[in-house]
Amino acid sequence: MTESANLFFKPEQRLRNGADYDTVFSDPLRSRDQYFLLLTRNNHQSHPRLGLIVSKKKIRRAVSRNRIKRIIRNSFRLNQHQLPHVDIIVLAYQQADQADTVELGQSLQKHWKKLNRKFRL
Repeated sequence: MTESANLFFKPEQRLRNGADYDTVFSDPLRSRDQYFLLLTRNNHQSHPRLGLIVSKKKIRRAVSRNRIKRIIRNSFRLNQHQLPHVDIIVLAYQQADQADTVELGQSLQKHWKKLNRKFRL
């Protein structure tokens, strides 16, 4: 199966426990805009991994939180083969709730490009 055909978001591509999150929080590279803060750190895996933090305090309605998480996961899934082997935590800001799907997708594309520049040097 080619990489382009393998566009799943498998369990091994997720940050699953507190220790995984703590590792990224300990000394991350940061990328920020009005919608998202991305914290990244090298991992010792053969693929990138994603963790999400979309808090109820920032985005009140569960429907909105789920929509934002779905957009982030989909963007990661489509771009995973171009990303460096890093652990990524995406934190959503309150402004993400008012943005439409296209705006959020464009924001994430900029973050993925920035990640490639930082880690592929």
